[in-house]
Amino acid sequence: MLDMTKQELLKRVGSIDSLCRAEEFTFTSGTARGSRGIRIKCGKLAFTLLPDRCLDIAYAEVEGVPVSYDSCTGIVSPAYYNEGDFLRNFGAGMLTTCGLNQIGGDCVDGGKSYGLHGRIGNTPAYDVSVDRHWEGEDYVLTVSGKIKQTSVFGENLELIRSISVKLFEQTIAISDRVINNGFRDEPFMMLYHINFGYPLLSEDAVLTTNMGTPAPKDDHAAKDLDICHTFTAPQKDFAEQLYFYSSVPSSWARLTNENLGLFAEVSYCGDNLPYMVEWKQIGEGVYVVGLEPGTNPPEGRVNARENGRLQMLSPGETKDFSVKITFGTTN
Repeated sequence: MLDMTKQELLKRVGSIDSLCRAEEFTFTSGTARGSRGIRIKCGKLAFTLLPDRCLDIAYAEVEGVPVSYDSCTGIVSPAYYNEGDFLRNFGAGMLTTCGLNQIGGDCVDGGKSYGLHGRIGNTPAYDVSVDRHWEGEDYVLTVSGKIKQTSVFGENLELIRSISVKLFEQTIAISDRVINNGFRDEPFMMLYHINFGYPLLSEDAVLTTNMGTPAPKDDHAAKDLDICHTFTAPQKDFAEQLYFYSSVPSSWARLTNENLGLFAEVSYCGDNLPYMVEWKQIGEGVYVVGLEPGTNPPEGRVNARENGRLQMLSPGETKDFSVKITFGTTN
């Protein structure tokens, strides 16, 4: 906590909320109307959580500088969700969760259609709560909730999520547990679609990781493999490029902008998230880089099964995930 003890800090404020707070609200206009939101302001870090969208993270900024990519759709209520038209609900933001039994492009498996990136990110959370407490000298704010992905005669999966911040630290810590509450084995796929935009993303941004050389998705990505870690100004009609990294036990990927004096780092345990995707989309109006840990590349469940990468959750089985998004200065 900087160079100040808890007691020294509390002597200087009437309420700790002046330094770290959570404000619950409801959107009142446009396609977000009626959806819940939670604004978090903790030191230099500010972001908005969306309880009606898997408790995902929308806008994010550091010291007033936007760091997330927020798409042209804006925030869209899950009431408008159409499984076959995911991109009309894709506000992106800091985090869009994909899964829980499909990530990647549309596919048909066993006669059933599965849409782009699955449905969990358009599912409201329940038992949402905000907890504020001291852990020794650290002040911690945690928002928790549960999200069910269920269907009669289908899957019965549940995501239990907590998102935490500590005062004077610029880290968003995401802790997830996925449970198969059903009575049969279920296919399981999950991806953390973490998105960074301008001004953090610019011609001055550079991507570094502690993972090896990525595998390009296709020939279009392969031709630019040697420059996949650098970025240009927005290009007209740019077609996305995807690069697949193999995770290590303690994986990290860092986007640094020396001119801005700011970096963002995604770190996670690679044991349950064996892949990370770099989504390089430097087009006009869609100017974004995604750093996306996942159980699979975004290949769709049919291809994942054919490639021997489709995980199964047995009845009662749980899987735990920990992902952190950290911001800092370069000087």
